[in-house]
Amino acid sequence: MYTTSRNFKFFFILVTLFLGGCAGASDYEIDLPGKHSIIRTSANNITIAPKLGEDVWGADVVPAEVIEVGWNEEYIIAKQRKGKESKSFWIIKIESGKVTGPLNTENFMSKKEEYGIDEDISLIKVQDLDKDY
Repeated sequence: MYTTSRNFKFFFILVTLFLGGCAGASDYEIDLPGKHSIIRTSANNITIAPKLGEDVWGADVVPAEVIEVGWNEEYIIAKQRKGKESKSFWIIKIESGKVTGPLNTENFMSKKEEYGIDEDISLIKVQDLDKDY
């Protein structure tokens, strides 16, 4: 009886660890305008890539780690964390797919003005967006 109980506890702990640590258990995609998606494949690997088909994406156009995103009818803008302190910005023109970045804050503000992007785009934290699992 003691061996059976001990085996059950070991099995239960093993299954719990396996299910809790499954890669993909918290992966998701968030569709954006212009056939782009935010793709999360791990805690710090959150990127933006063009969606080519059902569950198929092209190469990342904004590399990890995307932390904030916003859009209007013409542009997607993204904020990327690089290390603990460094941040960069990216601009994607929806119609053409043209990507500008990485940009520091000063260059980002300049490009927004050059492209005529007004303040109607608010950056939202990725974890606050609705997700498709």
